[in-house]
Amino acid sequence: MNKPLPVPEPDAQNPLPIVLAKDGVVVLSYKAFVSHTDVHIIVSFRAAFAHRFGPPDREKRGVYELKDSPWIRDAFAGKGKHFVFTFPDAVFECAADDYASETVDEDDDAVRLMSRRLYK
Repeated sequence: MNKPLPVPEPDAQNPLPIVLAKDGVVVLSYKAFVSHTDVHIIVSFRAAFAHRFGPPDREKRGVYELKDSPWIRDAFAGKGKHFVFTFPDAVFECAADDYASETVDEDDDAVRLMSRRLYK
């Protein structure tokens, strides 16, 4: 079962996903089209145990938490949540306790902002 997250979906044409990680913190950035404007979405995962990119899933689209995840159950003894972000060319998954998201202007330096989130 999928629980949609209240986060904008990645741009279907050019999402440009970027991931930075350090000591239990994972930060994902991607482009989204919101209110007729390109913006960067920055998602910070705290107490992250693992993250991975996999092949695209043409059937499941969106941004969601996967409930009753075999990955969480088998690899982490049921601890944490399984977050999924689908992109045209890949799927990003993160096992973490929780997340926070923010929208930043496209002209902002997303990588610089992401690196600051690693140390918050």
